[in-house]
Amino acid sequence: MGKEAVLGAWRLAHFEYRAADGTAFKPYGEEPLGILIYEPGGYMSGMIGKKGRKNISVEDLGRISEAEKLSLAEGYMAYAGRYEVLDDRVLHSIQASFIPNWIGTQFTRFYRFEEGRLLLQTPPTNFRGRDFVGYLTWERAE
Repeated sequence: MGKEAVLGAWRLAHFEYRAADGTAFKPYGEEPLGILIYEPGGYMSGMIGKKGRKNISVEDLGRISEAEKLSLAEGYMAYAGRYEVLDDRVLHSIQASFIPNWIGTQFTRFYRFEEGRLLLQTPPTNFRGRDFVGYLTWERAE
């Protein structure tokens, strides 16, 4: 499989982190919202958020309260950049991100397809001193 297999827009159906001992958690809840786009020119963009985040109380973003800024950040992530499809993985070279520390880094996502769904798996990621692997299920966006 190659680049053509991942091209297009994908909607997030499921996201879960699991540890080797079976401990699991869903960082974006039971019904995560997410869009992942791979375009033919080699750019990608992805965002994931919790369903049901609260609306802010003002239209003027220059007047948003500190508390509301914090609530917007909770349960949301996004990044974009170049991508490369290899035999069993997709490399995301991050050029823009909600988390500035990620800019200039590269994320590896192991991929496979199952029943028309794109399954992505992260390498072990450290959360609060423990390693977890992320499992993301994406469906073609319609």
